Amino acid sequence: MSRSAFEQSRDKERRALQQIMPFLIEQSDGGLVIPVNAKNPLGLFVQKNWGDFILSAGRTLVTFEHKADANDTNRICVEVWSNFIAGDYPSYLERGHKPGWALTSRAMILGYHWYHSDRLILIDLYALQQWAFGPMHGAATNIERHQFDGREEMAVFPYRRPLANQPNATWVRWVPLPVLHRELKPRPIEVNVRQLYLDLGDRAPPFETFAA
Repeated sequence: MSRSAFEQSRDKERRALQQIMPFLIEQSDGGLVIPVNAKNPLGLFVQKNWGDFILSAGRTLVTFEHKADANDTNRICVEVWSNFIAGDYPSYLERGHKPGWALTSRAMILGYHWYHSDRLILIDLYALQQWAFGPMHGAATNIERHQFDGREEMAVFPYRRPLANQPNATWVRWVPLPVLHRELKPRPIEVNVRQLYLDLGDRAPPFETFAA
């Protein structure tokens, strides 16, 4: 029997967590990293609003949203709708639409992690939200309309369903990483998590860029 989308997602999170936890501890002040337990109401509230980890970096508390994916596509999966109910009016009245983490999270940093290729992309989540959803071009947002070579293209990043067999009607937009490197300030930072511990030279803590 095939595994559910939820089970596959949890397996990705566990495998990625094994790689990322030493990195988060290193970036924290004295190893203070608090994983958010979303299995109870308080933890679920914290996770939905401020992400998966809380850690201290210098004099700043950093909230960290962690997204893991096995396959390195060099594109960031931006979840716009966690559950968009279409064609089922009674369910809509009962539950309503549920916006995705890209709209609801107030975490400081998005850590987008391709764990098979050992790539962790650190993104200022507020900067991503401002670029993606801020009405910078009239009625259209940047994630709906983007300029390439001086000409505007509508729906450059169209809606997609990430997994066909998941119960929620999740809708995402895939944004190429080079676009975010060009558009966001501060720019995303890439870290090779496993390689980081083989590097014996000096390295600047990546979180200092966002905490400054």
